[in-house]
Amino acid sequence: MDLVRSVFNSHFVWGSDAQARVFARIAGVAALTFGAGAWCDQDALQQQPAPENAREAVTPLESSFRERPVLRELNAITDALHKKLQNAPPVIRDSQITLKPRVYYYDQEQPNGAIKEAVAGGGSLEYRSGLMFDRFHLGMELFTSQPIYAPQDRDGSLLLKPGQEGYTALGQAYVAAKLGETHELTAGRSVYDTPYVNRQFNRMTPNTFEGVSVKGAFKLGTESKQFDYLAGYLTDIKQRNSDTFIPMAQAAGSTEDHGTAMTEVLFSAFGASIGLAEYYTPDTLNIFYAEATYTPNLTGKWDVKLSAQGTDERTLTSRAVLGSTVLGREYAMRATLSRDNAVASLALSTADDRGAVVSPWGNSPSYTKGVIKNDARAGEYGALTSLSYAFARAGLEGLSAGAIVGYYWSARTSDGTPLQDEHEIDLSMDYKVPTGALKGLWLRIQRNFLHGKGDPEATQEWRVILNWEIPLL
Repeated sequence: MDLVRSVFNSHFVWGSDAQARVFARIAGVAALTFGAGAWCDQDALQQQPAPENAREAVTPLESSFRERPVLRELNAITDALHKKLQNAPPVIRDSQITLKPRVYYYDQEQPNGAIKEAVAGGGSLEYRSGLMFDRFHLGMELFTSQPIYAPQDRDGSLLLKPGQEGYTALGQAYVAAKLGETHELTAGRSVYDTPYVNRQFNRMTPNTFEGVSVKGAFKLGTESKQFDYLAGYLTDIKQRNSDTFIPMAQAAGSTEDHGTAMTEVLFSAFGASIGLAEYYTPDTLNIFYAEATYTPNLTGKWDVKLSAQGTDERTLTSRAVLGSTVLGREYAMRATLSRDNAVASLALSTADDRGAVVSPWGNSPSYTKGVIKNDARAGEYGALTSLSYAFARAGLEGLSAGAIVGYYWSARTSDGTPLQDEHEIDLSMDYKVPTGALKGLWLRIQRNFLHGKGDPEATQEWRVILNWEIPLL
């Protein structure tokens, strides 16, 4: 804890001109790495606890092609209904209904003393049909967030609509068609888990999107070689604390009503992968993303995963995109190491001087993004270590803890004016009930800090989240 405090407080001791001591700060961050374990992609961590080994540390592009596990736990309700429906047509017999209650406490304090605070309750009810004609299925999900404790003078938590108002939205309503064993066409409102279009599920309800996409995979000779792809056109987005869909371009700060064309490909073979993604929104912006990973097949208890990424963003209008008139590039690399449920990683990134790197449709895929920080400033360097440990080996199955420490320096405005350095610390504890009547009930407690001397974005916050997925059919 003293080491954490020394890293956290270091900026207040050293002036902003102490660039020669940057490597000392990175060394302090790296020293923490081997005390516990590392986190995977931040968006994935909003949907599940920290990974137990390096191989499970999914990258942003891999998330696009990882299927969500289907919850088919039997309980008194589902067992009885399945028996009654066993002779029904597949579209009814294989239907799934899942209740997902969620309670969230959020408290944020800013340097000027302003506080954003609320407690919200709600969640979602999801329906997914069985197959019709062995080819089609339907899906719907109704989301809601309602105030439990919501002082009017503490608005802005993003758990509720502006004004501390509750909301309800039909976030998913789609039809999907199988185009073969490994290919599927989806049309309507749905969720996506891509690097720059994703759920950003760190409040009460996630981002969801409206459009059409096709997704699939080709096996190339052997099980160790595979080509995954995703292509689509998204017209609108329902942002995480909203009940309405707006055009993708408007979510990026434009006044246009354009949608976004996106394409992704990922080739995997022998423990390595390389992939590309492209997002094009006319008169707004273009994002190109590339990623490569390598997971050597080690013997023994050690696992290692290496990854690298790059983003190139271009503004396609003279108007500002999320506050930036010029966008830039960011490059990052990450090493992840694990043993005995302890996972450790270190990531480094650099953004060019051309402009900021933004993420208007979800969480940023940057390896050095923390829980609070979501964009890279022009000219900014970043170093981040993310740590976690699953306590199953200690007899505490379902319990895990994590820490993120990030430092960001040398950022500047488009005219070259230096900006304050920033550092972020995020501490988390998760408990997911492993067995019994409450199986799957998940409690997360987070304490997050984003600080920098004179930084107007500095903040500290508490997040306490209770999730559960209850199969009803």
